[in-house]
Formats: sequence, C-alpha cells, structure tokens
Amino acid sequence: MATIGIDFGTTYSSLACFRQNRTHVIPDNNGYSATPSVVSFTEDEYLIGYPAVEQMNFDMENTVYDIKRIIGRSSNDRSTREMCEQFSFDVTLSEQTPKVVVQYQGTEHQFDPEQIVALFLGDFKTNASTYLQEDITGTIVTVPASFNYRQREAIKKACELADLGPVQLLNEPTAAAVAFRLDSQLRNNSTVLVYDLGGGTFDLSIMKYHDSIFEVIMTRGDDKLGGRDFDTRLMNHVKENFERLHHCDLSENKVALQRLRQACEKAKFRLSTAPSAPVKLPHFFGNISLSDTIQRATFERLNQDLFDRTKTLMTDAITECGISLDSIDEVILVGGSTRIPRIRQMMRETFPTLKLNCTINPNHVVAEGAAVYAAKVFASCNTNEQLSDWIVQDVNQWALGLEDSRGNMVTLIKPNSPLPVKSTHYATTDTDHQTTMYIGIYEGDHSWATRNELLDYYILEGIQPQPAGKVLVQIDFELNREGMLTVTSSNLQTGLKVHHDTQTSRYEQYQKEIRQQQRQPQDSESQVAATTGESRRKQKEAYIRLKNLLNLVKLNQGFPSVEKTYLEIKDWLQKNPSASVREIEFRIEKLSKLSK
Repeated sequence: MATIGIDFGTTYSSLACFRQNRTHVIPDNNGYSATPSVVSFTEDEYLIGYPAVEQMNFDMENTVYDIKRIIGRSSNDRSTREMCEQFSFDVTLSEQTPKVVVQYQGTEHQFDPEQIVALFLGDFKTNASTYLQEDITGTIVTVPASFNYRQREAIKKACELADLGPVQLLNEPTAAAVAFRLDSQLRNNSTVLVYDLGGGTFDLSIMKYHDSIFEVIMTRGDDKLGGRDFDTRLMNHVKENFERLHHCDLSENKVALQRLRQACEKAKFRLSTAPSAPVKLPHFFGNISLSDTIQRATFERLNQDLFDRTKTLMTDAITECGISLDSIDEVILVGGSTRIPRIRQMMRETFPTLKLNCTINPNHVVAEGAAVYAAKVFASCNTNEQLSDWIVQDVNQWALGLEDSRGNMVTLIKPNSPLPVKSTHYATTDTDHQTTMYIGIYEGDHSWATRNELLDYYILEGIQPQPAGKVLVQIDFELNREGMLTVTSSNLQTGLKVHHDTQTSRYEQYQKEIRQQQRQPQDSESQVAATTGESRRKQKEAYIRLKNLLNLVKLNQGFPSVEKTYLEIKDWLQKNPSASVREIEFRIEKLSKLSK
C-alpha cells in the first residue's frame, strides 16, 4: 500500500512519496526529479516530459505546454484569450471552455484541458507504482491557493479521468510548510509566511504553527503571475530589438516566437547565477541568425513591476491579518522563480532580521509536503507516530454566495474562512403564487452577483402557491477541506430537500463523453461541422430570446429592482456575444420572472 504527492506545475511537475519517516522524490522515466509539464502528440503515441520537449523542436503545433494556465477558465475571459494567443499550438474558444486542437494518430482531436492534465497525472501514477512496486492507494494533488472553485473542480475532474483513485487537493503553500515542518525547520508557536512564486502562479500564505497544528489564517495570490510572465517580458524585449535591427515583423511567426521563448527561458535561468546571458538562435528568421546579450539589470528592469506586485500582495495580506512585518517568525521561499536574485534581495530587504528559509529544493518541496500529507490522510496516520498528531487547517480565498431577488450578492462563506465550513441562508418567494425558485451560486467579492463568477444554478421546484414572502427555503453551503462545495436546499413548508453537489453535477455525462472520445476515432469533418452548427443554432436562438425579453422588461423599468437587473443583463449581453447556451438560459430565467 503506497501513497504519493503530486505537484502539477505550470512549467515543471514533481512526484514524491513518504517512507521510513522521510520523503523521497520519485524520478521520472528519464531520471529527472522535475518533469516538464509538456505533452506532445505524434502519429503513433503521445510523449510526456523531456521527450515531449525534444519533440517540440520538430512539431510545435502538436506539443502542448502551460495547460495549467487555462484549466478551469472560461473562453469568454480576456486573460484566457490573451494566453491562448501566445501558444504555438491551436486552441479553439468557440465553446464555454477552451479546447486544445492537435493532430493525433492521423486525425484532428480536440481535448479539454482536463484531458491533457489527466495524461500527466496518469503517467505519474504509473511511474510511482512501478518505482515503488506497489499499488497506489491515495494521492494528494496540490493546487495554487489562488485557484478558484472552477479551477479546483477541473483538477478534480482530471484526477477522475486519470483514475487516480482516492484523491484530495491541498494548497501548494500549505504543502510546502508541511515539508519544512517534517525537516524540523519550524519552531513551535511561530507565525510562518510562505512566498510561492512558480512558473505560472504566485501564492502567499500566512499561517500559525503550534502544537503540530498548521493553521492558515490568510492566503493571497495571482494565478496569472509567474516565471512564464518574466519570460514573456524578456522575449518581447529581444524580439523588438531584432525587429528594429532587421526591419521585420515576427508577430505571426509562431515557430520563431516559440524558439525565442525557449532561448529566453534559458537566459533567465543563467541570469540567476551570472551577470549576463547570451540569446543566440541560428537561422532565426530565414537565413538571419539572432544574437543578443541580456544583462541581469535589464531583466530586472523589465520585470520590476511584476516583482513589486508580489510584494504588494504580501504586505497587504500581512496588514489585513492585523499583524506587523516584525510578527513574522519564518519566511519560506517556494517555487523556481524564487531563485531570481532580485526576488531574494526584495525579501531580505522586507525581512532584514530573518534568514530566508529555502533549504529544501524549491522545485519539489511542494511535492514532498504533499507526500507527507498523503501518508497522514490515506495510509500512515494510525501507524506513524511522527504524523499522527498533525492537523492542517486551511482556508478558502474567495467568497461564495447567492444572488437575491434584487441582483445583490448574498455572501454565505467569507474569504479566508477555516475549512471545512458550513453556512445557512433563508430565502423567501418574491412573487405571489410562485411555484419555483431560481438559485444561482456565485464566487467573488463584487456586491452585484452577476459581476462575480457563476459556478452553477438550479431551479427548486414543488413550491406550493402562496402569497409572496410566505414560503421559506433554507439554503446550506458546505465547503470541505479541499475547497469543494455542496449546496442543499430545503423547502421548510413541504420538507422537500434538494442536495446539489456542484462538484459532480452533470459530471457523469461529461466523463462518459470524454472517455468515449478517447476510445473512438475522431468524427468526420461533416459530423463535426454538423455538431458545431447545431450548437451555434441553439446559441443564436437563445440569444434572440434573451434580447426579446430585454425589450419586454424595458417597459417595466420604473421599478428599481427591475431596472437594475435589466441594466446588468443588457451590459452582460453586449460584453459576451459568444456566451454559452447555459449562461444565456440562466439569464432568460431571471428575466422571465420580471416580465410576468
């Protein structure tokens, strides 16, 4: 019986286990402790890790990387579109979520980001089982603390598709702190700050460690800030120099830009130990070669505002906790980007009396902590005295709530609530003889519900007709230790209870469709076109119905609540011309109430 911890990173991933009272990093099939988060599709197979990186040099369009940056994201999100434009592989944004388009086994395939991640996770499980010569009975997969509900849900789906078995999610900074505690580097009754700057995300957690309890009290982060963004700044700088010198435009040359990105990433690595680094690419643009030299000072100048943003998030979090910088007893640096000299200088200047704790390799400290936690949760808590008393008390980053009849956000679970947590809200009918109640579930901090992220919605039926306000419905939100949400609605008039598990709703059908796609050959072009055409027809019909309803509701704008909802949806409609049928139907349901 073996348990493992997986740190699936934007650029590199790692795998570890806990045995004989210590952690062991499990190397990949090529002997490396960190595996590039890259998969390449060929005529015969798919490659993962360093073989995929090698294949990228010959086939960039069918090599997928940085998939963590778009998993769980909406196609309508501007930052998603901007990231997809930088990829050398194709991504279609015609549906609600992005889909990766590659040629695989002679035909075109479209994969959800969850499917791509599942390939990595499944490979890690197989590798671990082979290495340990045991079946894997439990896995901890880490996620950025800044990941929202949709992103966490997508990672869980990827774990299901990879057939990992029992799985729990753990925030990356928390996992790092667990690893340092195992290494006896955390003092009792200490306040710990974890600064986690990786390839694609930045996380910051402040926690108290006392009597074997890890109590997270604050988390902050940015899931669009990391080493990849530093690479992009450097790449654009070198690109502009080359274009200016040779009077050319590289904007549409994806192959050249990907080669340049790889070269700039290598230069960034070198600048962590050297004052300058060369960027050289033979035959970069036709017969013209690229040759440039980057000074460390130039790299720092290009990215100083991004470095400063991490500091601002950090100091704001400390202030919000009601503590001072002097109250921090330990500072742990996690993530490959913390090797950047300017980052370490900034942290030393912020905490001049503390020694920065970076003694465990930042590339796999998160995986090691996850492995320790896996042993605690799944296997060794009854047999390993070293772990038996450990308790991890994490928090959520984002507010969760409902939309009331006036369109306001009713927060049930506040940010930084200790997990698990449960909260209850009582709602009443707002119109006479109402027989159904719309319940929309949102995540975010805006006072208007529709300005936040819509996680899911459902209709509570079976309400007996009564005057407005006479029917009382109890709505319970329950967030587990992984940050996964379950919503329960109870009609207190009839006793009818609806258990709505947002993490599994409509997922059985989703999983069936994904696995069917993996087993079956790709549909013919005519079938794909027909399916796409049908989806667009339904979207167009729903869009027209919503616009017609808007015109009808416009006549009732004299009422403040009606006017506010009308303006919200009108604004949303203008900004989301490619919205999914589900999102449009959701707003049709709201407007239908107002038009009666």
